[in-house]
Amino acid sequence: MSRQTNAWKNGVIGLVIVAALIGAFWHGGKKDRSDQSAQASSSTQVQKPKINQTPAQEEPGLQKGDRAPVFALPTLDGHKMDLSKRNGKPALINFWATWCPPCREEMPTLQSIYQQYKNRVDFFIVNSTYQEGSEADVSGFLKQYGLTFPVLKDKTGEVTEKYVALGLPTTYIVDAKGVIVWKKTGPVTSQEVKRVLDSLTRPEG
Repeated sequence: MSRQTNAWKNGVIGLVIVAALIGAFWHGGKKDRSDQSAQASSSTQVQKPKINQTPAQEEPGLQKGDRAPVFALPTLDGHKMDLSKRNGKPALINFWATWCPPCREEMPTLQSIYQQYKNRVDFFIVNSTYQEGSEADVSGFLKQYGLTFPVLKDKTGEVTEKYVALGLPTTYIVDAKGVIVWKKTGPVTSQEVKRVLDSLTRPEG
């Protein structure tokens, strides 16, 4: 009986020693992993890129102060309009398409502005014809909305590309010297356009 007791005690002591060794090994491994994680975290923080605090760049394309590229395009009614032949007048250049909801939204505004300034300003309303179903679609659109300003056909997209008109509608106002003085991407308002045109022209009367 005494021998069995001693054997049992020795077994317990052995288990305690093994458990202690396992605990020491586990603790040491955990510490090593913690140290490695801390080093990795420190390395990540060191390599973290700096935040760019420089001002945001302007949207791509032509901007105020740039010279407007000259172009000549045919109109839907068979004529031709040339931006280089304006007889000293300022110009309003608008890029649009029939399938563009914001373009449809601003059409009544453009028509009103055209009626008021057509004798003092040259209007180049450039349709993205290369993206239309047909020219008949464009003509039908003009009739539907009662639009009387001349519409130019950009069949190849070359002029749209020159002006980097990435969004439709995009409107530029150019002074008599051919310099862009105002630009907007999105539907224009009568107030903002008239303010610019009035600064470039003399009211009739």
